[in-house]
Amino acid sequence: MAAHALLNAFRANKPAFGTWLTTGGFVHARSLARALIGTPQQQSWIMLDCEHSLLPLNPAGATEVIAAIHGVRGGPSALVRIPATGHGVGNGSEGVNWQIKYALDAGARGVLVPMNDMHYGYSRQLSGLPEDSQSDCIRQSI
Repeated sequence: MAAHALLNAFRANKPAFGTWLTTGGFVHARSLARALIGTPQQQSWIMLDCEHSLLPLNPAGATEVIAAIHGVRGGPSALVRIPATGHGVGNGSEGVNWQIKYALDAGARGVLVPMNDMHYGYSRQLSGLPEDSQSDCIRQSI
Protein backbone atom coordinates (compact mmCIF):
# COMPACT_ATOMS: atom_id res chain seq x y z
CA MET A 1 0.00 0.00 0.00
CA ALA A 2 1.33 3.43 -0.91
CA ALA A 3 2.03 5.87 1.91
CA HIS A 4 -0.57 8.59 2.32
CA ALA A 5 -0.31 12.20 3.50
CA LEU A 6 -1.62 11.46 7.01
CA LEU A 7 0.86 8.65 7.58
CA ASN A 8 3.68 10.79 6.18
CA ALA A 9 2.79 13.61 8.62
CA PHE A 10 2.80 11.18 11.57
CA ARG A 11 6.15 9.72 10.54
CA ALA A 12 7.66 13.21 10.21
CA ASN A 13 6.14 14.25 13.58
CA LYS A 14 4.34 17.14 11.87
CA PRO A 15 0.76 18.38 12.27
CA ALA A 16 -1.85 16.83 10.01
CA PHE A 17 -4.64 19.13 8.82
CA GLY A 18 -8.06 18.03 7.62
CA THR A 19 -11.75 18.74 7.54
CA TRP A 20 -15.02 17.27 8.83
CA LEU A 21 -17.79 15.78 6.72
CA THR A 22 -21.30 15.67 8.16
CA THR A 23 -23.33 14.76 5.08
CA GLY A 24 -23.38 11.49 3.22
CA GLY A 25 -23.29 10.65 -0.43
CA PHE A 26 -20.65 9.20 -2.72
CA VAL A 27 -20.53 12.19 -5.08
CA HIS A 28 -20.30 14.76 -2.28
CA ALA A 29 -17.47 12.87 -0.53
CA ARG A 30 -15.52 12.35 -3.75
CA SER A 31 -15.89 16.04 -4.67
CA LEU A 32 -14.60 17.12 -1.25
CA ALA A 33 -11.63 14.73 -1.46
CA ARG A 34 -10.72 16.05 -4.91
CA ALA A 35 -11.04 19.67 -3.73
CA LEU A 36 -8.55 19.07 -0.90
CA ILE A 37 -5.74 17.90 -3.19
CA GLY A 38 -3.04 20.53 -3.55
CA THR A 39 -4.49 22.96 -1.00
CA PRO A 40 -1.93 25.41 0.46
CA GLN A 41 -2.02 23.66 3.84
CA GLN A 42 -2.13 20.05 2.61
CA GLN A 43 -5.35 18.55 3.95
CA SER A 44 -4.42 14.98 4.81
CA TRP A 45 -7.67 13.69 6.31
CA ILE A 46 -11.46 13.90 6.22
CA MET A 47 -13.26 13.01 9.45
CA LEU A 48 -16.66 11.40 8.88
CA ASP A 49 -18.87 12.44 11.78
CA CYS A 50 -21.15 9.50 12.51
CA GLU A 51 -21.98 10.87 15.97
CA HIS A 52 -23.51 14.32 15.39
CA SER A 53 -24.64 14.16 11.77
CA LEU A 54 -26.95 12.35 9.41
CA LEU A 55 -24.10 10.11 8.24
CA PRO A 56 -24.89 6.60 9.54
CA LEU A 57 -22.30 3.97 10.41
CA ASN A 58 -23.65 1.42 7.91
CA PRO A 59 -23.01 0.24 4.32
CA ALA A 60 -25.21 2.93 2.74
CA GLY A 61 -23.52 5.64 4.82
CA ALA A 62 -19.96 5.51 6.05
CA THR A 63 -18.82 2.58 3.90
CA GLU A 64 -19.90 4.29 0.67
CA VAL A 65 -18.31 7.60 1.70
CA ILE A 66 -15.01 5.96 2.74
CA ALA A 67 -14.81 4.20 -0.63
CA ALA A 68 -15.42 7.51 -2.43
CA ILE A 69 -12.68 9.31 -0.48
CA HIS A 70 -10.09 6.56 -0.87
CA GLY A 71 -10.92 6.29 -4.58
CA VAL A 72 -9.33 9.69 -5.20
CA ARG A 73 -5.66 9.23 -6.15
CA GLY A 74 -3.42 11.29 -3.86
CA GLY A 75 -6.44 12.27 -1.78
CA PRO A 76 -6.91 12.47 1.98
CA SER A 77 -7.42 9.60 4.42
CA ALA A 78 -10.91 8.83 5.70
CA LEU A 79 -11.23 8.85 9.49
CA VAL A 80 -14.47 8.05 11.36
CA ARG A 81 -15.90 9.46 14.59
CA ILE A 82 -18.12 6.63 15.79
CA PRO A 83 -21.47 7.26 17.53
CA ALA A 84 -20.27 5.56 20.76
CA THR A 85 -23.75 4.53 21.86
CA GLY A 86 -22.40 2.07 24.41
CA HIS A 87 -20.25 2.35 27.51
CA GLY A 88 -17.01 0.67 28.42
CA VAL A 89 -14.93 -1.96 26.71
CA GLY A 90 -17.00 -4.98 25.87
CA ASN A 91 -17.07 -8.01 23.64
CA GLY A 92 -19.22 -8.48 20.56
CA SER A 93 -22.06 -5.96 20.34
CA GLU A 94 -21.47 -4.74 23.90
CA GLY A 95 -19.87 -1.33 24.32
CA VAL A 96 -18.34 0.37 21.29
CA ASN A 97 -16.02 -2.41 20.09
CA TRP A 98 -18.37 -3.37 17.26
CA GLN A 99 -18.45 0.27 16.05
CA ILE A 100 -14.66 0.52 15.98
CA LYS A 101 -14.44 -2.81 14.15
CA TYR A 102 -17.10 -1.79 11.64
CA ALA A 103 -15.40 1.54 10.85
CA LEU A 104 -12.03 -0.16 10.33
CA ASP A 105 -13.58 -2.98 8.27
CA ALA A 106 -15.24 -0.32 6.10
CA GLY A 107 -11.78 1.04 5.28
CA ALA A 108 -11.32 3.93 7.72
CA ARG A 109 -7.65 4.69 8.36
CA GLY A 110 -8.42 5.83 11.90
CA VAL A 111 -11.22 6.07 14.45
CA LEU A 112 -12.13 8.83 16.90
CA VAL A 113 -13.95 7.51 19.97
CA PRO A 114 -15.92 10.30 21.68
CA MET A 115 -16.37 10.48 25.46
CA ASN A 116 -13.46 8.07 25.82
CA ASP A 117 -13.32 6.79 29.37
CA MET A 118 -12.14 3.41 28.12
CA HIS A 119 -8.36 3.83 28.32
CA TYR A 120 -8.37 2.07 31.70
CA GLY A 121 -9.94 -0.99 30.09
CA TYR A 122 -7.47 -0.84 27.23
CA SER A 123 -4.55 -0.62 29.64
CA ARG A 124 -5.75 -3.86 31.25
CA GLN A 125 -5.93 -5.50 27.80
CA LEU A 126 -2.40 -4.31 27.00
CA SER A 127 -0.90 -5.68 30.22
CA GLY A 128 0.72 -8.56 28.32
CA LEU A 129 2.66 -6.22 26.02
CA PRO A 130 6.17 -4.89 26.69
CA GLU A 131 6.21 -1.66 28.74
CA ASP A 132 7.14 0.57 25.76
CA SER A 133 4.26 -0.77 23.66
CA GLN A 134 1.76 -0.23 26.49
CA SER A 135 2.59 3.44 26.92
CA ASP A 136 2.47 4.11 23.16
CA CYS A 137 -0.92 2.43 22.75
CA ILE A 138 -2.45 4.12 25.80
CA ARG A 139 -1.14 7.53 24.77
CA GLN A 140 -2.70 7.11 21.32
CA SER A 141 -6.07 6.09 22.80
CA ILE A 142 -6.36 9.13 25.09
